[in-house]
Amino acid sequence: MKLWTFQSLDRWQTLQDEGVLHTPPFCSGETACIACTWMAEQLTKRTGPSTSGTFNPIWAWYKPGAKRGPSPRLRSESSVWSAEKIVRLEIEIPDSDVLLSNYYFWENITFGFQLAQSGQEMGELVKELNSAGFAIPCSDARCAEQHDTSDFRQSNGVAFLSLCPHSSTTLRHPELGPSIRRRWEFIFDPNFLNYKMESWGWLQAALWEIRLDQVVQVKHFSREQLNRKEAKEALNAAASDTRLQK
Repeated sequence: MKLWTFQSLDRWQTLQDEGVLHTPPFCSGETACIACTWMAEQLTKRTGPSTSGTFNPIWAWYKPGAKRGPSPRLRSESSVWSAEKIVRLEIEIPDSDVLLSNYYFWENITFGFQLAQSGQEMGELVKELNSAGFAIPCSDARCAEQHDTSDFRQSNGVAFLSLCPHSSTTLRHPELGPSIRRRWEFIFDPNFLNYKMESWGWLQAALWEIRLDQVVQVKHFSREQLNRKEAKEALNAAASDTRLQK
């Protein structure tokens, strides 16, 4: 499977020096950290445990079939954003080592939204929340700024509900937490992977490691290049290109 991942120049150097790359722990905000831990658990469940003992997925992008779309973008929560020099690696990874999911759904989860496959299923969750004494309006200013949406919305059969400002509290709840996280698993369902693909064209990929012999191509970027407005739609426009010889 052909994937693309953004890494700092230092991490690219580590991959060249050590022959393998793992990722350090990184997440922003308690809800996102809980979600990342869950994704690592799913990666273990669906592809097997990390051979190095790490519990932090490497994030990458996958473009299914011949779909066209903009160049893959930097992930908003990525620690790569703090680096002055960045590389985009094109890599070839065995399908069995990759866990694909819908990034649109994932992003909503990390911002404190609950997802369900129907309004009826969401109604069941609301009953659970009410029984546990949780109020669920999106009254937190930060939540409202991140997503211009009402407390509940439904699109193409998928229901979205803001759990702000209680998202991390509900996820830590001994009964509600497991119930909420079980509902997340449909982001891996092939029937839902293509949701919103017409506007983006990429799927999210998680994997445990990258070996040097799996790298096909390297593109280098400076912070200045990435800050250009046009670079957000075509990150390869001003990049230097190194095709690795196998």
